[in-house]
Amino acid sequence: MRVLALLLLVAFLAPPVWAEDEPKPVDPKPEEPKPETPATDTPAPAAPTPVTLPFGLEHMAPAAGALPEGWSAGNSPPPKAAPTEAALLALAKAAGIPEGAAKAQVTGLTKGEGEVATHGVTAWLTVDTTVDTFAPALKSAAEKNGWLLKSVAVPQRVLVTWADTKEAATGLQRWQVAQSVRNLCTQGWAMIEAANGGFDPQARQKAFQRGGLLIGAAGKTEPAAGIFNAMIGALLAQRDPAAALEHGRRALAKDAPVPAGDLWIAVTANSVGSVLLMKMDASVVAEARDALLRGVAAEKSATNPIMRFGMRYNLACAYARLDESDAAFKHLEESLRFLKHAWQEDKKKSFSGVSSLGYEQHYAHAKSIDTDMATLRTDARWPKLMATYDPSAKADEKPVEKPAKDEGGK
Repeated sequence: MRVLALLLLVAFLAPPVWAEDEPKPVDPKPEEPKPETPATDTPAPAAPTPVTLPFGLEHMAPAAGALPEGWSAGNSPPPKAAPTEAALLALAKAAGIPEGAAKAQVTGLTKGEGEVATHGVTAWLTVDTTVDTFAPALKSAAEKNGWLLKSVAVPQRVLVTWADTKEAATGLQRWQVAQSVRNLCTQGWAMIEAANGGFDPQARQKAFQRGGLLIGAAGKTEPAAGIFNAMIGALLAQRDPAAALEHGRRALAKDAPVPAGDLWIAVTANSVGSVLLMKMDASVVAEARDALLRGVAAEKSATNPIMRFGMRYNLACAYARLDESDAAFKHLEESLRFLKHAWQEDKKKSFSGVSSLGYEQHYAHAKSIDTDMATLRTDARWPKLMATYDPSAKADEKPVEKPAKDEGGK
């Protein structure tokens, strides 16, 4: 069985770190003893401690103009119970948050018109300091006014949602959570990709950490999110296949909130299918097949020939192990056709006339080495298939027809 590594990763990626680990300054001088102060009945409140997280309103708030379905930007004065920017900042100030350490972004929304209109508000509140009294104060205000709270990080990245009805408020919170999870994941992965292209190891490590923190915040916001689990599965694929498999299964769940896009579904499905086939356990082969079928359907627009080849080749392996030879031959031929066509085109573009796609090695592995193909090698169709796609045959000068888009079926 040929199991392809995820192409999105590179070997030098550092392990994800979900918390800042900046070294603390060390004072080489011993501390001088401080004079004792007389005890009092009421301890003095702890001073606020500044803490800066690498993401704020710009990473979590919805894009300009983005609105939940059926809602429009509200222009009327918000009801008294609704959270306003002034009310949230006043709450933070009363709890001892220094001026400037708290920020709020509030979006007023309206659904319907006239007397039957429903009013709603979504607000992001960020506080870059720790004060023990703030969280209880915010919770008390939420209970008093009917706000829904969703914490994303500590010290504070909090989503505050309100609407005329609890059902509407819950819907707005769900929409805003989905928006934020996508924003955090997309921007976090962009940081990780940027880290891969850097040459400074320290800068690369720091960018990777920052990207991991954003993706981690998305997972705290919605642990079952499809896009979050797809990305974490990709990050763990080469280091911890068992953990990657569990995240991949969550990403592929049909009821996963904030589902992953087609490319991430394809990458995740190939990873899940590959790990399951590696187990050499007959009880999971059908699950591997189903995951790979979903991946093939999702990656029809992908342009990477190795991904397209690998998905179908692994699917052929699954069908062969299930003794479904017709489907196995279908996907094996598709996999070889995809890669051979890309190999021929790549050779034309190469100055040396040599392709780096490794078609010869993939063909040789399928023809003689892969044990998953054992049952197919005794089939009367095998010799013709191997002769058609033999890279060393003279007939190779005739270009293989460009593969057509398929429907990803059996």
